Amino acid sequence: MKRKDDLFKLIQSMSKSEKRYFTLDAQKTGKTDAKYLELFKAISNMDKYEEVALKRLSNHLSVDKAYLYEAILRSMRDYHSKNRVQRRLRKNL
Repeated sequence: MKRKDDLFKLIQSMSKSEKRYFTLDAQKTGKTDAKYLELFKAISNMDKYEEVALKRLSNHLSVDKAYLYEAILRSMRDYHSKNRVQRRLRKNL
């Protein structure tokens, strides 16, 4: 991430179904109280990016934001790869 609000813009650009998919995907790990999931929910509820409000959630905000960013990208690759031939083949095997 280059700018502080890139993560905010990414989350705000996600559709409702993409956000739901990410939340369910993150909860599959069994860590429902994970910091990055709390951070995701807090950012998705913001109208305007406020980093000061996020600093209350985490002592290591930059690390948690980087992890969340990568987790969202992984999740969106999976979400949008449903139509790929390789994905269908793996599912059928």
